[in-house]
Amino acid sequence: MNKKKSGGRNTYGETIGIIMGDRTFPRIPGDMGNATSFDFPVRLHVVKGIDVSTRLRLFSGSTEFVKPFLQAAKQLAEIGVKAITSNCGFIVQYQDVISNAVNITVFKSHFRK
Repeated sequence: MNKKKSGGRNTYGETIGIIMGDRTFPRIPGDMGNATSFDFPVRLHVVKGIDVSTRLRLFSGSTEFVKPFLQAAKQLAEIGVKAITSNCGFIVQYQDVISNAVNITVFKSHFRK
């Protein structure tokens, strides 16, 4: 009997999902945007349209601008990452909102006021 596999995803094995803003500059080893910075598989997810003015609105606490990050977290959870982080310190204040949107660990960078 020939058992055929069904279902599945496009990619497998990414342990950590990293939500990134849409910025272009050299991402050298050690930068979160360079997958070789990690000793384990990561999935980089770029949120398009997140420029400096959007980041400043995030910092001001506007919940309107967290929506693309929520969508990114949900997409990363759907593809099977085990935890999610971000390279954007401004969204640390939305830790609870993003964590409550998915059933996996979400940990953000931390800053002091």
